[in-house]
Amino acid sequence: MTEDIDARWDDAIAWPINNVVSLSIAGAGVTTESGFTENRNGHTCFVRILLVGSVLRNTLREEHTTDGNLLSMTVQDVVRSTLLAIEDLGPPGTKLAIGTAEELLEIGAVWIIQLAPRSRKSKPRRATPFDDFVLTGTCKEWKDIVIRIHYGAKRYEDVHRYDWGKRCDAVSRGISESPQEKKGLIIDEDFQAGYAIINKPPGIPVHGYVYNCVENVAHMYGEALRKRHPNESCAICISVPQRLDNDTSGVLVVATQSSFSSYMGRLLEAKTSTHVKHKQQSDTASCVTKCYKCLVCLKAHHDIDRLRMMQESEDVVTHYLSTRRTLPRVFSEVPLQEDEKGILHVKWLDCHLRITSVGFKDSGEPYVRVRGSKRAENLAKNLWGLSHSIGVAALPFAAVTQVEVELLTGRTHQIRGQLAALGFPLVGDVLYGGGVPAGDDNTCRRRMGLHCSQLSFPNPEACNDEESSTKKDRQRLIPSSKINTFRWDDAWWNEYVK
Repeated sequence: MTEDIDARWDDAIAWPINNVVSLSIAGAGVTTESGFTENRNGHTCFVRILLVGSVLRNTLREEHTTDGNLLSMTVQDVVRSTLLAIEDLGPPGTKLAIGTAEELLEIGAVWIIQLAPRSRKSKPRRATPFDDFVLTGTCKEWKDIVIRIHYGAKRYEDVHRYDWGKRCDAVSRGISESPQEKKGLIIDEDFQAGYAIINKPPGIPVHGYVYNCVENVAHMYGEALRKRHPNESCAICISVPQRLDNDTSGVLVVATQSSFSSYMGRLLEAKTSTHVKHKQQSDTASCVTKCYKCLVCLKAHHDIDRLRMMQESEDVVTHYLSTRRTLPRVFSEVPLQEDEKGILHVKWLDCHLRITSVGFKDSGEPYVRVRGSKRAENLAKNLWGLSHSIGVAALPFAAVTQVEVELLTGRTHQIRGQLAALGFPLVGDVLYGGGVPAGDDNTCRRRMGLHCSQLSFPNPEACNDEESSTKKDRQRLIPSSKINTFRWDDAWWNEYVK
């Protein structure tokens, strides 16, 4: 970590603050005679606070003690001055997509890296607006502090459109919602067992990132839960044992206790490993089922016949996922040593799913057209977020249909990759061939035709094994005979495909 940080200072830019302090900014761009050029290291920079000797500019508040030896600077001051430098020294006429210092600190995009004087081992922690850096008469520089700023941090502001402490079945229970009222997302909660079931919206991550730890399901639900139960906030431990991609919507289990998180993790792992080893599920693993609604693309109307054949046969659809971490991930019908590009793949993972339904059940239509009529073009615009008819004409698809699948193993991008390998990419999935034409100005890139419609798992019960050697084992949860089933069919595309 330290070597990586130190190597970045070769291209550092000196940005003077006043007659005492200067910022050394590394990683934000390439040094030229005029300053920064195009960013080459992503949207992250590293900052050191150094001492200078000449009076230049003053964008920093100064506070002095009676003896005049104390200069105080907040992390907000450092971030604000760094953003000013990036803006001023950036390419002329360009406006960088950066947030304000307050916004970056609020979402956790600023880190303080404390370098140990001897070992030089970094100790990073997230910064807060209340962090101060103080220079006294005995200190020559803040040499052991590096500030990492994710100034181009990706935002997921859709999280603020929802009420994370409200149930999402208010309408079905006869409770009217005003247009100004935020939509609830809670399907069910069981605090005794230690979980909540959330209707995850598309375009929102389930967990935080190094550049944004706030705008995600785990944080938003956790904060809402602590506000509802302030006296029990210390006992709340939020985690997400189940994973849904950012652009995927639907049923998501969130653990409110660490014991349930471990319990659910064991069930999901057993489900995949047992199915791979024995091509069937054990009694315990078979109780965990995950079903998805998929809105898939059809290049020709008759392509739906292949999907129907797979549904009627009830056969398990099998592909193999390469362990090479590429984007997109590589899915193959056979585990080859080399793919068609000559890339060596050392290991492949089994991927299994079953197609259980084809077509739109509510309307009875097998598919709907996205080209050939004004109505079809309007549907395409809504599904892909296309801004004009030129984008519709460029779509390589004739129609879309809805496919329901049961996920038998849990692999990264499994449904997306397997359906794309079959020739049926998901609507809106840019990575696997179902996205919009390149260059089209669209507004729905964060919506993908994948919705988790059902999740079932055995209700947990306490182990109560007094003979276990550790307290953790005695409190371990085990499956009971009761099966919990949660279903939410309201996929985002329902309002367009009627």
